[in-house]
Amino acid sequence: MTNSEQFTPSVDLTIFPRINYLKQFLQRADLRARNGRIYKWTYVPFIDDPEYYPPADGSTCIDSIFPKDLGPDVATTPTNLFDLRDDCGSPSVYDLQTGDNTIAPDLTLATGLPTTTTLDSGTRSTINCAATGNFEISYTWQIKKADNSGWVTANPTNLAAQYPDALFTVFDYLDSNEPQQSSFTLRWEQGAAMPQIRCRIRDTRADGQYDQLITTTNLSYS
Repeated sequence: MTNSEQFTPSVDLTIFPRINYLKQFLQRADLRARNGRIYKWTYVPFIDDPEYYPPADGSTCIDSIFPKDLGPDVATTPTNLFDLRDDCGSPSVYDLQTGDNTIAPDLTLATGLPTTTTLDSGTRSTINCAATGNFEISYTWQIKKADNSGWVTANPTNLAAQYPDALFTVFDYLDSNEPQQSSFTLRWEQGAAMPQIRCRIRDTRADGQYDQLITTTNLSYS
């Protein structure tokens, strides 16, 4: 080839075969690059390149708040357009499984704790709590702190720290029926123990927002 000659690649002369009916050199090269077949070729998907796929006139960016109103009537041409490629500069996640982020978490108590629970020495007792909500239901059992300053998670470690004289041979929660119901089983033997135990229930949305309710029972020992 002399300096006066100019090479113009064509479909039949390139090293890239016709893939999926793509006839342009760069289109086929980009497809090969996407599959890792061309060293150091920067692949830019056409849908993300405004030169190849510009936003529709009058479109706005889409975000995680749904639903989107596309127009006055589904039988007519949409009057509101949204560009699906960006998120207003604040990327976020819309979880299609957990539901619409415009719906607020909302709990309804199905089973609350009794006002008072009597623990007879050596006798196993089980208390239950349950609730329904719109998203992820979780349960946390808590006991009243010995100095009456608040609550801690109901587990053997916290029980021993707060009430070292109390002897329980059973002190555990059952989560096999969650999220429909959570249960706590106690078998007190002797010693001064917590005056109250409670079940804290939360309905948590994918973005971390939650609704909460608490049901409490006063404990007596005999």
